[in-house]
Amino acid sequence: AYALKAASLRSGWGDPYIAIGDMYAASAKECATNDFEASAVYWVAVDKYRKAKYVDGSIAAEANKKIATWSKYFPNKKDAFFYNFTENQSYTVPCWINETTTVRVQ
Repeated sequence: AYALKAASLRSGWGDPYIAIGDMYAASAKECATNDFEASAVYWVAVDKYRKAKYVDGSIAAEANKKIATWSKYFPNKKDAFFYNFTENQSYTVPCWINETTTVRVQ
């Protein structure tokens, strides 16, 4: 909540979104009951990194590095299918994150 507030107070500042993405990624195991749910947490982390570089081009390199790191943990198509999800389907990440994103696969 504080990071979002900070971002709203200073236009064009991507660091708060990097911080949120980092917090999300660190919570993957805590906010999941299986590997698929853990992968979903990385989706929202990547969403925040993308937002960071969108609002603040000066941190694009850092954001891209984090996107590349965490995208490796996205599920493959077979795993998504096993949990009854398809690519681009809407998904809400539970736990304290409680954000909606889209299903992505490797």
